Amino acid sequence: LWALFGAASLCYGWLTLTILEASSHEPDSPLMHRAIMAVVDEVPGWKFGTFVLLSLLQHCRPLAPGCLGLFALATSAGAIAAYRKGRLIAWPIVTYYIMGHQLEIDFGRWTYLSEWRSHLVWRGWQLWDFLSSKFSRNSPSSAEAVAEAAAE
Repeated sequence: LWALFGAASLCYGWLTLTILEASSHEPDSPLMHRAIMAVVDEVPGWKFGTFVLLSLLQHCRPLAPGCLGLFALATSAGAIAAYRKGRLIAWPIVTYYIMGHQLEIDFGRWTYLSEWRSHLVWRGWQLWDFLSSKFSRNSPSSAEAVAEAAAE
């Protein structure tokens, strides 16, 4: 029974994250969609990595109920979306058919140390821009400084 729930949770949870991803890029998307995808985007392995992380965290006693609740919510939302489109049975077949290609895409940037390094440097610059904009009122962010230097 747990194996069936895990298989359903992976394919319908994947659908839920795919829907949230598409919605989060729209200008009028709900803040919750953007917040969820902001977290998922930082997990190594992206959608599948989120599934693996939640699967591991459900073995941590204090986090188990929350992880199971997230699995149930994502599975239910994905199953409802698939049912509404008339693809309740087809979606698991499609998910497991494309899984290999999608895993290559999702884990591609996380399999090389240089990619980790560049991601951390990029996030560091974003943090620097955020902190410098909050704590120094008149100094431009590094992006603005680069744009001004390029214009000169």
